Amino acid sequence: MINTKKITLLETGLRDGLQAVKNYVSIKERTLIANGLIDAGIRNIQITSFVNPKKVPQMSESEELIQSLNFEKNVEYSALVFNLRGVER
Repeated sequence: MINTKKITLLETGLRDGLQAVKNYVSIKERTLIANGLIDAGIRNIQITSFVNPKKVPQMSESEELIQSLNFEKNVEYSALVFNLRGVER
């Protein structure tokens, strides 16, 4: 039986959406997007992906992005990783 009393949405625009954008999106702009999502009521956000920045430039500086965030207690943040090197970052 499916529990229909709770649905969790995971917002992936900062990770999945931006990785396809050709122009670089700065840390400041990504932080503004994250804060806008939180202000809009989003409570589960995938912030970035720890991948090779040469292959996916939009995901470069993931560490700096995470450090720039004002972590809210009622928001769950996540990141995508594919390998041990990503986990170590």
